Amino acid sequence: MLATLREKIQGWIAGIILGLLAIPFALWGINYYFEGGQIKVAEVNGIDIGVDAYRRALDDQKRSLQQILRGQADLRLFDAPEFKQRVLDGLVDEMLVAAEVDAAGYRLSDAELARQIREAPPLQRDGQFDRQLYETFVRSRGMDARSFEASLRRDFLVRQAESGYAESAIVIPSDLDLLLRLQAQQREAAYAVLRPARVRDKVKVTAEAIEQEYQAHAERYRTPERVRIDYLRLSADDFAKDVRLSEDEIRQAMADAAHSAGAREQRRASHILVKLPDKADAAAEKAAMAKIQTLRAKLLAGGDFATLARQHSEDPGSAAQGGDLGVVARGVFAKEFEQALYALKKPGDLSTPVRTPYGLHLIKLTGIQGAAAGVNRARIEAELRTRKAEERFVELSERFHNLVYEQPDSLKPAAETLGLKIESSGWFTRGGSPGGLTAERKVIDAAFDPEVLEHGRNSPAIELGRNILVALRVVEREPARQRPFAEVRAEIEKQLLAKALQAEAERLAQAAAQDLAGGKGLEAVARQYGMDVQAVRRFARKQAGVDAQLVDALFKAAHPSDNKPVHGKAALADGSYAVFELKRVIEPESVKADAAEAAAVRRALEARRGREYYENYRSGLRQQAKIKVYKDQL
Repeated sequence: MLATLREKIQGWIAGIILGLLAIPFALWGINYYFEGGQIKVAEVNGIDIGVDAYRRALDDQKRSLQQILRGQADLRLFDAPEFKQRVLDGLVDEMLVAAEVDAAGYRLSDAELARQIREAPPLQRDGQFDRQLYETFVRSRGMDARSFEASLRRDFLVRQAESGYAESAIVIPSDLDLLLRLQAQQREAAYAVLRPARVRDKVKVTAEAIEQEYQAHAERYRTPERVRIDYLRLSADDFAKDVRLSEDEIRQAMADAAHSAGAREQRRASHILVKLPDKADAAAEKAAMAKIQTLRAKLLAGGDFATLARQHSEDPGSAAQGGDLGVVARGVFAKEFEQALYALKKPGDLSTPVRTPYGLHLIKLTGIQGAAAGVNRARIEAELRTRKAEERFVELSERFHNLVYEQPDSLKPAAETLGLKIESSGWFTRGGSPGGLTAERKVIDAAFDPEVLEHGRNSPAIELGRNILVALRVVEREPARQRPFAEVRAEIEKQLLAKALQAEAERLAQAAAQDLAGGKGLEAVARQYGMDVQAVRRFARKQAGVDAQLVDALFKAAHPSDNKPVHGKAALADGSYAVFELKRVIEPESVKADAAEAAAVRRALEARRGREYYENYRSGLRQQAKIKVYKDQL
C-alpha cells in the first residue's frame, strides 16, 4: 500500500496528504523548518537555514534529476559548487516568499487543510484515514510532526504567491496576433558548418601542458572514498508472494467490500418539490398530485429538468439552482426521499412522485460517487495479500531491529532467524550510486557512519518509508587516493585536446563571421576555413532535422535591410560551429489559427508572463534581504 501511495500522489497536495492526519496542528511558523540543529548553511534576515533542511533539499533535487535522467546523471554534478548553490538559492527564495506572504495575511485554514486530506482517496484504507501512513512518511523524511507541519504551511504559502502572480498575467488580442505572426514567420538563409575535427592539425597538446594541468588541478584526479556493503532487507512486498488465502477468507472479504462500498456510496440528485402539508385535505392532495404528475409527464416527454424546477419547484433552497441538491449521502434526507433516490439505477433516471413530510417530490439521479461497479475478486485477493503481508512485516520488524542491534558483528544471525538473504552492493561513494538501494541517502549515511565504517558494526535498522527495513555492514572499503600522473596522463591529454579543438573552432568561426560581414561570399569563406556549405533554404521556428541552436540564432538576428544579408554565428549542440547568411525574413500574409491553437498560444503567453512577474517579485525580495551564506557547510 505504501509503495502504491508514493507512486500515485503528486504535487503540493502530496505533501499535505502524506503529512497531516492530526488536524489541527498549531502554526509554529516557518523558522523551525530551517533551523536544523546548531549547524547552519545560511542566514536570511536573521533567520537560520539549518544544514538538515539544506541536505533534505539537496537529496530531493538529486532524486528528481536521477528520475528525469533515468539514473544516467553524472554523480560529479551533485558535488559541483554550482549545483549546491542552486539548491540553497531555492531554499532562500522559498523562505523569503513564505515570510512575505505570511506577513501579508495569506493563510490556509485548518478546516480547508482537513477537507483536502479527507477527500484524498490514496490515504484511505477501507474508507478511513490510516495514521500509519502519516507516521511512516514523516519518519522517512527524518522530521517530526512539528517541523513537517511547518514545511507544509510554508509550501502552501509559496504556491499561493506563485499562483497569484501566474494568474495575473493579461494577454490582449494584439499580443496574441503578434505572437501568432511571429510563430508563422520564416527566414531564408544559407550556412556553413565547421567541425572541430577539421582543425586537428592546427592543435597540439604539449607534455608540459598535460603535467601543468595535473599539478594545478590535482583534486580533479582523486578517486573518492568508496565502499561495498552487505545488507538485509525486510519487505512487506516479499511476504505478499508467499501469502496463501482460503476460499472462506476471500468470500468474507468480498462481502465486506461490497457492504463497505454501499455504505460509502453518495449520489448527486436534483428534485422538484410541490409542497403538501401532512394534514392536507383530499382536495389539496389531489391538486398537488395532479401538478406533480403533469410535471413528470413533461419530463418524460423531453422537458428540461432544470428549467421546470426553476419555474415550478417550491423548494426555495434548490429551485434557483435548477433543483440541484449537490451530493447526497445516506442519512441526510427524509427516509422516503432516500429510499427513492437510492432505488434509481443510473444517472438520468427519474423517480415516480415521492411523498415526504415536506410534500411531493420528483427526484432525478444526476451522478453516483464512491460506488463499486461490482466487487472485483482479483483486486480483493491482491488487497488481502497486501494486508496480510503488512501484518507479517509489522510482526517481524521489531525482531529485525533487535537482532541487527544485539548481534552487531554479523548479519547472519538475523538472516538465519528471519529467513532472509544477505545481499551485496557494488561500489559506491558518499555521493551514492545512480540508482537502487545505494542511491538512498539514509543508506549512504549509514554506510559512512563511523560506527559502521571504522568499527565494522551493523547499522541500525533503516526505515525507507515503503514498508521496507534495511540493515547493512561495510565489507570492503577503499580510501580516497590521488591517482598517479601516469594513470591519468592519457585522460588529461584527451580533455585538453577536446578543449583546444573547441577553442580553435570557435576562433575560426569568429574569423569566418567577420569575413562574411566584411563582404566575402559564404562559399569562399567556407573553402578558406574548411567548412561544409549548406544551400539556401527556408527555416521555420519549429524546424525538424536542424540544430535548434542554429534556428535560435537565425530568428534572433536582425532583419536584412537594403537587400544586404545579415551574418552571424552559432555554437551547435554537437560542438561544431556554424556561420550563416540571413537573406530575408518572410512575414505571413495572414494568420489563421483555430480556436484550440489560439487558446493554447494564449495560455503559453499568460504562463510565460506570469513566471516573469513572479521571478521579478522574487528578485526584488532578494535585493532587499540580508543574506549570509556559510559556504564551508555546503
